[in-house]
Amino acid sequence: MKVELVPSAVGGGTAAASASVSQYLTSIRINDSICLDAGSIGFHADLEVQRAIRHLFLSHSHIDHIASLPMLLDNVFGEHPEGVCVHAGAETEAALREDIFNDRTWPDFIRISEQGPVRLLDLQRLEAGRPVEIDGVQVTPIPVEHIVPTFGFLVDDGRSAVLIATDTAPCAALREAANAVPHLKAVVLEASFPEKLLWLADASMHLTPRLFAEEIAQFAGDPTFFAVHLKATHRDEITRELDDAGVGDVVVMEAGHSYEL
Repeated sequence: MKVELVPSAVGGGTAAASASVSQYLTSIRINDSICLDAGSIGFHADLEVQRAIRHLFLSHSHIDHIASLPMLLDNVFGEHPEGVCVHAGAETEAALREDIFNDRTWPDFIRISEQGPVRLLDLQRLEAGRPVEIDGVQVTPIPVEHIVPTFGFLVDDGRSAVLIATDTAPCAALREAANAVPHLKAVVLEASFPEKLLWLADASMHLTPRLFAEEIAQFAGDPTFFAVHLKATHRDEITRELDDAGVGDVVVMEAGHSYEL
């Protein structure tokens, strides 16, 4: 299974050199045709990468996870007659209908798809714990602890399984789901704020390096642990604190690099 954190930083000169480091938005590609969240996938410079996406799973409605969704759908229109399949929970779907595809923020692609001869998207409802089988993998949404209803995802191709939770406070449901899978190869987990901003992590329901360390200590087996969602302004500090937390070989995920798991 290939897992890639989609880059969200663009520019020239020194900005280009740091494009794999600074990460402002969240999209994670699984193989070529599946993407978890739409923070940056619709801004990807390579249109062929966008055109390959057939299934998009949305964890929740926050803008850093849906920012490029309208762009993606616009960019790949006509590539697939049935449209990109967008999987979302009930609350996220409601936010898309009310806040994004409302003809004010963006044309109502949902209504147009339902009424027109060609679909721009195919909106499918996610249910907690109910697996979705697509393109050789099983994607199971797991409710996590966040300030809006949010899913993590267990992605399993029968040989390798990866647990991905990019926005969450400490969450027993994640650990329980992961520990039930004997072939878990990796856990991708957020570490958003440094310890000095613990108050903000608590208020917004995110993790600091200490909380990250406490979470991963409760996972069974020997998966590789990846840290994501490091706030760009504090990235160096968070990275140092992860090193100091004594959590072993945690990998701070590099945008644009494909990890074979």
